Amino acid sequence: MPKVGQTVRILAAIVLCIRFLSPSLLAQSEGMQRITLEQAQNQAQAQAGAQKMASLARLGIDAARYHRQAAQADYFPKIGSEFFNLHFNKFLGQRFELANRSRELPLLAKNITFFTTTVIQPVTPLLKVHQAVRIARADEAIAEAKATQMLAQVAANIETLYFRLLVAQRRQADASLSELTQSLNTLIGYPVDTLLELAAPPPASDTFSLEEATQQALTNSPDVVEAEQTVVKAKAAVRLSKLEYIPDVAVIGGYTVQTVIPALPKDFSFVGFMASLNIFDFGKRENTINESQARLSMAEANLELVRMKVAANARNAFFQLQRSRETRNATLEVASVTKNPKAEADMFQAELDYRAACQQLKQVMEGR
Repeated sequence: MPKVGQTVRILAAIVLCIRFLSPSLLAQSEGMQRITLEQAQNQAQAQAGAQKMASLARLGIDAARYHRQAAQADYFPKIGSEFFNLHFNKFLGQRFELANRSRELPLLAKNITFFTTTVIQPVTPLLKVHQAVRIARADEAIAEAKATQMLAQVAANIETLYFRLLVAQRRQADASLSELTQSLNTLIGYPVDTLLELAAPPPASDTFSLEEATQQALTNSPDVVEAEQTVVKAKAAVRLSKLEYIPDVAVIGGYTVQTVIPALPKDFSFVGFMASLNIFDFGKRENTINESQARLSMAEANLELVRMKVAANARNAFFQLQRSRETRNATLEVASVTKNPKAEADMFQAELDYRAACQQLKQVMEGR
């Protein structure tokens, strides 16, 4: 049976080449624009609308990546600096009278300068930073999956419109012929009144198995990716909420130059650590943990439902492709024998249905 199908496709391709040779020469003499399906798809990808869509997709990925990089920056120490210079209009201290003599004990200088540089390296907060980075990575993966789905839609739209126009040309459907021609011209960047002579693409073929289609669909589906990354984010949120019971500890060091307190050295360095702990918050942390765990359970349940849905869509698309293939092969046999415009129109329609089913399965498999 595979050899028979291959023979049918070869014969049909020969018939198509013979049939389109003369119309092609006629079209060139009449000033029509000849174009292939691949050229139409490439032209559409180069248009401003497709470029803006691609730019929007890249911006979404860039924004998610910048957010992840910003979260990762919290792994490193924070370096800060302060400077101020003040002049006071009064003496800041205490005067003493002793044996008819006055003595002054300054607490602060009348003109003061203060400059300090500090370096703070978080220690226990790094555990929280790690979970924040995991959440950011999950958002980045979701953005990439959605961008892929957005960009792949352009080529699929062109293929559908291309074959619809082929069918309309063979059936001499004047009502829809003009509308379809203008629509295709608009998408590929031609003047709307350009007459198009479409090259008949060779019959498409596929080598998908049900197991392969289902597995790839589960791997590449943006809905599955988003559901999986939502579980990752929910798990990170649970860990973050539990880390609220751990004190925040950081190492601190710095260098100071000052004329604020005369009794102190004008410059000095220091090193040490600081810690803070929320001792009691009236149940806020407990409720936050319970909320995070409930959201995690919801995310895991949703992931299972999404996987079941995607697997079912893959199976339905695969069986629809099988039915479309059988119909397409039958119309190829008829077109190779009868050789009339109606049979050609039916053949192109069946080819469109087959390609649509194949595209539908590919979209499910590739997550588009």
